[in-house]
Amino acid sequence: MTGIDPVRLAEEYAALREAYISGVRVVEYADRKVEYRSLTEIKRLMDDLQQQMTPVRSVRQVRIRTRRGF
Repeated sequence: MTGIDPVRLAEEYAALREAYISGVRVVEYADRKVEYRSLTEIKRLMDDLQQQMTPVRSVRQVRIRTRRGF
């Protein structure tokens, strides 16, 4: 994670999502008020925040070897 508080990330994401759903370009959260250029910009930021909030998962690969059959 980037060192930003996960609660703050969730609050910012919720504010952006609410604005995106309602079609508003002005977002208020915490002590800030931000006007974005477009809904596309809000969607991009939402995707970025979602990626920061999602933990990185490792993939485990299992290989099976057989000599006969199967």
